[in-house]
Amino acid sequence: MEEQEAILQCQVGNVAALGALFELHRHYGFRTSYGIVRRHDLAKDVTQQVFIELFTAIRRYDARRPFPPWLHQIAVHRSLDELRRRKVRDVPIEAAAELPSPSNTPEQAAEESELRSAVRSALDSLEPKHRAAVVLRYYQGFSEAETAVALGCRPGTVKDASFV
Repeated sequence: MEEQEAILQCQVGNVAALGALFELHRHYGFRTSYGIVRRHDLAKDVTQQVFIELFTAIRRYDARRPFPPWLHQIAVHRSLDELRRRKVRDVPIEAAAELPSPSNTPEQAAEESELRSAVRSALDSLEPKHRAAVVLRYYQGFSEAETAVALGCRPGTVKDASFV
């Protein structure tokens, strides 16, 4: 089932169509949530909450606008809610980057490991809203406008938040 057809089916209450939307967008929702909550188990829970909320809120979705930013807006808000609920700010991150290729020298592998560690530390030091902006812009590839929609703010605010 294509995205638009699944959305229309969800809007008329077809629960089976939610499965199609889930299959199409679960990885994006998970990556957004993981980038904010920083724990695999919490990100899985948040992703489930996102799709449950998506089904209940889909009637308000404006089909003239792109779907992914709307989905990510829900994911960002639920992720931030989860952080507030658990008051998790300094949770160690699992290694999210790819393993170094076997052709790397030990020196290259060490440099890559240091760089990944520095990036994780920098992300972990950000406030959740700023972290969300960075994750959406630089890891998900959203434009400033798409990130602004997902975060519920103006594009200028995204520009400021993502260059912290």
